[in-house]
Amino acid sequence: MFSEKKILLLGPSKQALFGFDYSLMDKYDFVVRTNKFLEASVESDKSRCDVLFINSNCVRFYCQKGVDSLLGKIIFVKLSSEKKVLQDYDGRLIVFDVESEWHKLCKLFYPHIPYYGTVALSFLKDRCKKLDIAGMDFYKEGFSDKERYIEGYYDLPSTGKQESQHSINKDLMYTDKILNLCNNVELLYKTKQAFDEWKAKTHEE
Repeated sequence: MFSEKKILLLGPSKQALFGFDYSLMDKYDFVVRTNKFLEASVESDKSRCDVLFINSNCVRFYCQKGVDSLLGKIIFVKLSSEKKVLQDYDGRLIVFDVESEWHKLCKLFYPHIPYYGTVALSFLKDRCKKLDIAGMDFYKEGFSDKERYIEGYYDLPSTGKQESQHSINKDLMYTDKILNLCNNVELLYKTKQAFDEWKAKTHEE
């Protein structure tokens, strides 16, 4: 599906997207978004979404709300059971799972669990010609501040307990490893700036 294709993985952080040139999306074969992006309030020239990685909360959300907005998109979920739920709900949906990648990273990150953006990065890196990443700030200013996200993106129930299972440093160290090993993966603009600042701080410590 993605072989020899150029992909842009575009996150929901307002501070990382500030100043981003959305016209650059035209040079990519696929623009990948995450979770509730389709529910966010964005201008039409910023709304491109060909592929959507949604987490378990979002699977439940769409099963309650309806899946019309997902039609025509390529959807990736964590588990094969979630894939079946969506396909049973509406057979028109194009759904795949990343279960093997999810379990691989959960084992690697134990006792923590990876962020889903990291899973998307890990899954896509070996399946495309070029993978660029923007719109992510790696939670520099904390996770739960809704003002950091594009409007409408982050209004699911509290995930405080789930967030305590994450370790952003593990995700960043894994990302650093990927950047060192994979010539086809690149962080862009303020996402690169946020990553470089974390890396410099880590080296100082």
